[in-house]
Amino acid sequence: MANPDGNGLYKEFSYSAMIRDAFQPEYWNAPDGRPMMERTFALYWGLAIQAYELTLVSDSTRFDRFIEGDASALSALEQSGLQEFQGGGSQCTQCHQGAESTAASFSHVNRKNNPNNAANLKLVRTGVSPIAEDIGSGALDAFGVLPFPARAAAAVSGLFKSPGLRNVELTGPYLHNGS
Repeated sequence: MANPDGNGLYKEFSYSAMIRDAFQPEYWNAPDGRPMMERTFALYWGLAIQAYELTLVSDSTRFDRFIEGDASALSALEQSGLQEFQGGGSQCTQCHQGAESTAASFSHVNRKNNPNNAANLKLVRTGVSPIAEDIGSGALDAFGVLPFPARAAAAVSGLFKSPGLRNVELTGPYLHNGS
């Protein structure tokens, strides 16, 4: 459907036609007959991303076999790298921990029982760029509200979610700013 010679789709396809094909009319047509696709585009976008992410299943990797006890699943060099990751001077597991390989995970936040606290969400200062250039969770949202109103903006400025590392070879560029 993608037009390799231009932007977007071939003329016989349209985004509105695909939305009508994929969603029930109550999601794209208002009761009074007025089209509402433009107003609900975020819904389509979110559902499309969710459907795509459901296809990303990575539960039978060599790493999974290794942590389940198959010592031959990783080479000696890979095992050395894993040891550095887990306990060397790199401190990787401060941010990338547990089965979800991130401290900013459902499991971690659920254990803390307070998702409104940035510390419980394990947002971290990565040092990728100066805070003045990239304020992160210290910025106001689209409604002019801090994401963590109980904490001062200075306390959460420059903090970002540590992503999980599953399928990391497929998701570059890396870090929150694409570097």
